[in-house]
Amino acid sequence: MRVARTFMTIVRFLRRPRVFDTTLVIVLLAPVLLGAISMIAARGETWATLSAGFHVAGSLCLLMRRGRPILTVGLVAALDVVGIMTQSVFFTSLPSLIACYSLGRYTTGHPTLITSAAVFVVYAVDTEVFLAGTGSWLGSLFAVLVPVGIGQLVRLRTELDERGRQEAADAAVRAERRRIARELHDVVAHHITVINALVGGARATLPPGQDVTKNALESAEQTARQAMSEMRRLLDVLRVDGNEGPDAATGVGAERLPVLIKEAGSSGLPPA
Repeated sequence: MRVARTFMTIVRFLRRPRVFDTTLVIVLLAPVLLGAISMIAARGETWATLSAGFHVAGSLCLLMRRGRPILTVGLVAALDVVGIMTQSVFFTSLPSLIACYSLGRYTTGHPTLITSAAVFVVYAVDTEVFLAGTGSWLGSLFAVLVPVGIGQLVRLRTELDERGRQEAADAAVRAERRRIARELHDVVAHHITVINALVGGARATLPPGQDVTKNALESAEQTARQAMSEMRRLLDVLRVDGNEGPDAATGVGAERLPVLIKEAGSSGLPPA
């Protein structure tokens, strides 16, 4: 159990955007740097140094891929273009694929379309001119279109999940409002109605000459009616979703009428 909690803590820590991006850059840099150092030490090849340098620069650009995805993909593409021109990079690099994915993941609409098209044209022309390989246009198309498309799909899925969670939270708030409205109606409004009925019955049965008591009971009746009016306004405020039916607002209708009659009868009022 302790190992599982520790693992989940590490996972939550790594899922933080800044921590995740830093870890990603370290993972991209470590094997390439070790390989380049080994090759330089063994054969002293210059192209290995240049290739490692372009890879390091492109990987470091990924640190801003969430906040500035268009700038990131532009910088990484420019590094790839220079690398292809110097024969240090033979096609789109891994940082460029991640940058294209980030473009689709964190941008929408026309900026995504325009930037993707521009990057595709740059890659296609550069590989066609300096690599002279057959199918360079098709390869560049897949190298840009696939990661951007995956990023778009992930973004849409995330937005749909977030919208679903928001709708569930809103539904829970509305349900809680309806529950509070029902409880207010059941606990308070019915008792105020009983009090109003008792006061009215007592006033109607007063003998002549009890003007002071009659005025006091009339004032109590008016206060009860005012309390009921304020209670209805409060229930209307709680009924923010406009639902109708047994679960809306008070949620009871005439179902509580027999209980109300029973309460009034148990208080000493004769049946009508």
